[in-house]
Amino acid sequence: MLNFIEVFDGMEVEPTSGEVVWTGMTGTRAALQRDGFTIDPNAAAYCPTE
Repeated sequence: MLNFIEVFDGMEVEPTSGEVVWTGMTGTRAALQRDGFTIDPNAAAYCPTE
């Protein structure tokens, strides 16, 4: 098994248009949820843990 971690793009919903906009941030599911971002489930990627 390779030593990779799953990461996601952080997304925000534009309140006036309802459009989903990329925040420019990428992080783990727990970190993005902690910071109040919505996770795009189709944007999963894998990064080395080191």
